[in-house]
Amino acid sequence: EALTKLEDDGLVVVAPQSGRRVVASFGSRDVYEVYTIRAALEALAFRHAAGRIPAADLELIERMVVELEQHVAAGVSSPEPIGPVEPSPRLKINRLICRSSGLRHIEPYLERLWLQTRVLLTHLDRAGIHREVDELPISTEHYRDIVDALRRNDADDAEAAIRHHLEARRDRLVAAIDRAGTGWPPNPAANP
Repeated sequence: EALTKLEDDGLVVVAPQSGRRVVASFGSRDVYEVYTIRAALEALAFRHAAGRIPAADLELIERMVVELEQHVAAGVSSPEPIGPVEPSPRLKINRLICRSSGLRHIEPYLERLWLQTRVLLTHLDRAGIHREVDELPISTEHYRDIVDALRRNDADDAEAAIRHHLEARRDRLVAAIDRAGTGWPPNPAANP
């Protein structure tokens, strides 16, 4: 049942030669699609969250962004785990904002995309194609823009800030995969 759920989420595929389930690989097209869909859905959620987010949640988000900024200023590696086990601070921020949007049906769609994102980022990091630690300074600046927009209750800026963050990140990831050449993603079916 768990493997079927992973297969439904696109994280496990059936190898054609052996019929065994293997971890899915992600290419630049997958990254492009996941991040483009995320940008559309999260932009909608962040727009709706502006002016609705509870003060306590906004304070918690602010503390998380300040912590990220402190890591960047100190030159410390990302506090974010690589792997799908523990949610990253950025994912926690996105969840809080999305829950504040009032759009009850959006989070299940985003949860699936967030899980796929975590898996593909883990693959890219472990393959040496794109290191998550290199992403922290850029992402932290973007999250500062998001928090500032939410503090001003500016729906247009909140939407634009998350859209810019996700589309720029998408473009960096796609470029990294393309630079890696045809050797990535690995074909899981080739090693049954």
